[in-house]
Amino acid sequence: MVLKHIFREPRPMRDRNQFGKFGMPSSHAQHSSFFVAFAILFLIVRTPEVNMLEHIGLIGWLFFSAWVVAYGRIYLKYHTRGQVLVGIVVGSIYGGLWFILTQFLLTPLFPSIVSWSISEYLLIRDTTNIKHLFWFEYNNTITYDSLLFNKIQTHEA
Repeated sequence: MVLKHIFREPRPMRDRNQFGKFGMPSSHAQHSSFFVAFAILFLIVRTPEVNMLEHIGLIGWLFFSAWVVAYGRIYLKYHTRGQVLVGIVVGSIYGGLWFILTQFLLTPLFPSIVSWSISEYLLIRDTTNIKHLFWFEYNNTITYDSLLFNKIQTHEA
């Protein structure tokens, strides 16, 4: 919103009054490219055990989804091409900067943060050292469900 008031570039004529006066940069393009930039860096840096074909597929899907958002903003005449392009550039830069901040500043601090009593109260845990987090969660859920099911059956008998 701050950049919209700095650039003060109006939206295309169709929707100038419906969504606010200013359209530069496109917030939708900015948010989707922020997510894409962050997710791509996360995939490359934090999931090296995932094979290259899976990385390429996920990155392709991320780019496609961001393209759909950007194209939709232009097609529906909510923004000009320039507004969407600036949104993509700004979002990508912020996404990269946020990844750098979280990876190199916050991640090293996280083990001490999770030891705080408020973190324990909120059930915040450090799972960065678990290589296959989804499999870990899946297996724990299956184990818990089977234990719960056995406990219910034993109690009913």
